[in-house]
Amino acid sequence: MPRPTNAEFVRSNLVAQTRKTQQKIDLIVHGGNPATTLLIAPKAAGFRNSQRRGLSQPLTFATPQRQLGNPHLVLLEAFSPVRKTLLSLLALLLCISIPPASAQSRMAAGIYLDYLNVSQTQTPNFGLGGRFGYRVHSHVVLEGELAYDYGVNFNELYVNIANGNTAAIEHTSVGVTSGLIGPMLQPAHGHLRPFATLKAGFADFRLSPSLLSLAPYGGIASSILGLRVSNVNAALYPGAGAEASLGPVGLRLEFGDMVYFNHGGHNNLRITFGPIVRF
Repeated sequence: MPRPTNAEFVRSNLVAQTRKTQQKIDLIVHGGNPATTLLIAPKAAGFRNSQRRGLSQPLTFATPQRQLGNPHLVLLEAFSPVRKTLLSLLALLLCISIPPASAQSRMAAGIYLDYLNVSQTQTPNFGLGGRFGYRVHSHVVLEGELAYDYGVNFNELYVNIANGNTAAIEHTSVGVTSGLIGPMLQPAHGHLRPFATLKAGFADFRLSPSLLSLAPYGGIASSILGLRVSNVNAALYPGAGAEASLGPVGLRLEFGDMVYFNHGGHNNLRITFGPIVRF
């Protein structure tokens, strides 16, 4: 067997060293994953000599199809920028839609169905109302509300002042407009939030005109004379309830005692129910 010449020996040595260098580069840069390996080792010719001379030879790049001959890998790499963009948009939307745990809503607004049982007229008055609150502390909300209860008919009694007997009965309508403001104690977080409140304001009783007041009847007085003389009265309202919430939207149920002052305090059961939104 003829001995190899020096040129053939040097050529085979360079080829072997180049293959080892390419394997090391692929392993270090890409973790040995052929699906993502786009870096090809430098050309074999003169690589060692250029390193020794301090010269740098540019690296050549190839697509996975050229490297491995697999067209599916080219399709995977083509869609990878789109996939990364979609994942980035999804992460941004999640960050925007989900507030941090430490954040809390400062304001709240809602509407409600109002029920007020007026003790002096013994009428169940129904109406609508609205409320707005601002959180001044982590567990304290300053809240104001306004309600309008529709008129309800009842029998107004007129009594004889001399003997106290019933002198006349008149069909009368009464409605109530009320406004209240005050603090409310309520936790800032949770799906079920109990609360207690104490508010002050006014109660305006809207009474239909009395026919008897226009007639020359003497010695009789209405059983609700105080409301006819002073229909706007100061009110104090202690109440409590609970609010079930899912995110910024909740449903609120409240019970309380609407106390208005007209020749003494008069207690009146009040119930409200309706949605509320925090923002």
